[in-house]
Amino acid sequence: MVKSRAALLGALAVVAVLAASQAASARPQTHIVDDVRAEICVAFGQGCWVGVTSRNQLFFGIVVSAHSGSGVIQSVRLTIQLPPGLSWGSNAPRAAQGCSGTSPAVCTRELTRSEVGGVGESWVWDVVAERAGTYEIRASVTPTETDPDLTNNNVTFRVTVAPPTAPPPPTRPQVSASAVSIAPKRPRAGSTVAATVRARAGGASVRPTAVRCTATVGALRVRGSGGAKNGTATCVYRTPRGTAGRTLKGTISFRVRGTLITRRFSVRLR
Repeated sequence: MVKSRAALLGALAVVAVLAASQAASARPQTHIVDDVRAEICVAFGQGCWVGVTSRNQLFFGIVVSAHSGSGVIQSVRLTIQLPPGLSWGSNAPRAAQGCSGTSPAVCTRELTRSEVGGVGESWVWDVVAERAGTYEIRASVTPTETDPDLTNNNVTFRVTVAPPTAPPPPTRPQVSASAVSIAPKRPRAGSTVAATVRARAGGASVRPTAVRCTATVGALRVRGSGGAKNGTATCVYRTPRGTAGRTLKGTISFRVRGTLITRRFSVRLR
């Protein structure tokens, strides 16, 4: 916040100098006038900012300046009105700044002359938006000396606070599984058959969970016991005797990082 406020103060100073210089070049130098004006700059982060934001806290600055080279050192009264939905943050107008009240806030301060000869003053505060929407901040300045142009003593700044953008959903690592490998490759009826599937997630081996095994030989159901270790899921089946020449058909299912994997196989018994 310190860096942001410092950057904004610097930007406000530039605004004040530019405004004063433009006013000086627009008027004949033989006529000395004291045109006090108000300008608003809203910022977040570095420097001045104008437009739309999804942040609900805004740095808010006001510049009061007079005609360069001939501005009068005088007291001015600044009145700031926040709309419903905007409220002052932790850095609000305070008594040390010559301010009182909140809605509106009224500040009285004497203008000062800068090193480059401009006359003016600036304030920096922060405001907080209760919800998304478009808000108008209004400010007015009342000088104690005669002001030849009162049309620039009132200023309105419109700022839009957009709804925050929802973060993208977390991405799951890509899950992959191999085909079923059978051991032995040419099993005999009545022997034990192991069916294994390799599993990976995000390119790395992972340990499957919830391994389930089913199989049949013709109309006969064959029980299988499942197990897992890092990188593989295995189902072990005891094939029935007297089923040579028939086909063992089975299914292995398991989960990897919440994803259900199912693989089927068939092998002819000798």
